[in-house]
This record gives sequence, C-alpha cells and structure tokens, in this order.
Amino acid sequence: MDLEQFDVVQRCIGQTLTPQERCNIEGGMILRRAEENLHSVQFWGRICGESCDYLLVVALSYDNPFPKKFYFCTDTLSVMQQLPEAETSKIDTINSWSTRRFKGDPSLLLREDDPSVSELDRLAHVVRDIDSTIALVPSGAYIVSSSRQILRNSHFSGLEWNEAWLMDNYFHFTEPDDVDWRSKFLPTDENLVHIRAVLKTVQQDLTDSWVLAKDNTGTYVTLRCLFFPGSFVFHQPETMNFGSVYFGFGIKNYDLFYML
Repeated sequence: MDLEQFDVVQRCIGQTLTPQERCNIEGGMILRRAEENLHSVQFWGRICGESCDYLLVVALSYDNPFPKKFYFCTDTLSVMQQLPEAETSKIDTINSWSTRRFKGDPSLLLREDDPSVSELDRLAHVVRDIDSTIALVPSGAYIVSSSRQILRNSHFSGLEWNEAWLMDNYFHFTEPDDVDWRSKFLPTDENLVHIRAVLKTVQQDLTDSWVLAKDNTGTYVTLRCLFFPGSFVFHQPETMNFGSVYFGFGIKNYDLFYML
C-alpha cells in the first residue's frame, strides 16, 4: 500500500508509524526506486519482534510484477536491505520456529549447530507466505497484455459497490502456480485474456477464512484473513484506491482449520 493511504489503516486497525520510521521507509523507498529502476515501491507492513520490529516494503519491476522484491529495515538498522530468496532446503528448520515470535535480530541462528539458517531466512519465508495469502487486487486493476504480461490497468476506476461485496472479485496478487501459463491456451473475452484465467480468487480459499466488511465511515470495503491476524486489505469502490498491509507477529493461525 502507498504511505498516503495510512489514514484508512490507522482508522480501521489502529496501526501507524512513528515519524522516524516513516522517514526511514520513505528515504529507503526513494533510494531503491532510483537505483534499481523499479516501477512501484510500497509499504508492506510490520512484523513485531521481541527486541525490535521489522519494517518491510515490496517492489515491482516495470516489465513484470513477479517475482516481487522485498526489502526490510529495523528499529536499529535504518538502511533498507533486500530480503534473500526463500530457500526450500531450509524449510524444516524454519518450520520448527513457526509458533515462536521473531527476536528482531536478522543474524540470529535458528540452530546453534547450523550456521546457514538465520532469522533473516525465516523472515524471507514468512513474508512471502503472508504475501501470497493477503496481497489482493480487485478485479480489473490488472490486465493480461497481448504479450502475456500482467500489467497495471491505467483505466481501472474501481469496482461498483455491488461488485465489491463479492469475494470472487478479489485476486491473490502472486506469481501464478503454473510457470508455463504464458505458453498455454487461455480463455478470452472479446479477444482479451481476463486476469481470472491466471490468478486465483479469494472465493477459492478455505470457506470463511476471510471476513469482508465496511470500514467505520462506510466508504471502504475491507477484508481480513483469519489465517494471519493483523492482515488488512481495503478497496474504496468506484475509485482506484486499494491496498493491503500486515501488522503482526508473523505467526500463522493453523488452528483455523479446526475452528471453522
């Protein structure tokens, strides 16, 4: 989400940034956008640690939004650093910490006998896991071009109110599971490939794992994922305003499978 959209986040979930945190994030975003020729750099959220918090941003390139790039800083480290790739070879060690809070130290070793797996590796996995679940875009916000690229729709003017109340009109903005989707036949509508043919909708998730509501002013539709307490998605119908953010401990609610 854009930092200018923080009013709806503060109003609905009571979260904000200190002036120093906002200054560090804005400076880091400007620097990264200029150095790496990024199309979009947005605030992603905060993962709360015991000694300090991780503040994160997400970046998209001009030619293709995937894979996304993630950057982080902490309360004590203001320089924005890129998160490493999530290595599957480290997943067993990382999963053994799945119910524990982050410490806030990227260099902390998760196992004393294995110096190759640190809290930074865990952060890389957790951020991407959360993002693949809660990063949503409304229908029409992105299109599939004739060259099979997923691009921002400059003519998007928002969902109508009756459309905004349908879970089927919100898509997970993550890399398609089928890596070869560009070379396959995709159904078209008026010779255009709808994003629905490429991305999954919230409607396909576990039933009742999302809560859809209005904000306290009645001007935004909001969604919250019960798998990740602290997730918040918003869209202002009939406008191009939408976004998602996360404020939490980075711990997944696995008990939800038994609660629903």
